[in-house]
Amino acid sequence: MNAQLLTAEQRRKRDRGYQQTFRTKHRDARNTYHCAWRAVHPEAMLLNNARNRAKRLRVPCTLTVADVRGLLAPMRCTATGLPLTRNTGGGHSDALSPSLDRIVPALGYVPGNVRLVCHRFNALRGTDPVSQDYRHALRVLVETSHTTDRQFTNE
Repeated sequence: MNAQLLTAEQRRKRDRGYQQTFRTKHRDARNTYHCAWRAVHPEAMLLNNARNRAKRLRVPCTLTVADVRGLLAPMRCTATGLPLTRNTGGGHSDALSPSLDRIVPALGYVPGNVRLVCHRFNALRGTDPVSQDYRHALRVLVETSHTTDRQFTNE
């Protein structure tokens, strides 16, 4: 009967307290679950991150999970040819983790304007599509890579 007398704001405050207590109590189990989910669904994570960036940058994002899954299939960086690796723990990207790159940044995340590259290359390249920075990023990435597969698709 007392619950009926609570205002909407009081119920929200009470529920927030329950949720916070639950999250604190089950933190380890939730982290384990989310790490496992991210490992199984890398395309969903890449797409979710792209949608968040698109919203923040005010550019369109019309990619679908199927589009991203198609880009992920070869698991190779389209700029360097290096094999990509999945980081299954921690949440931080490795140098060779997959990353979505907008070829022309202003066009956004739309099919045909997005390619799959390694995280390090994307970070080094910045927003300049093709320039001296692009060649420098490619050279730095290859020099610092610990892989023996150095077949390039772009030179």
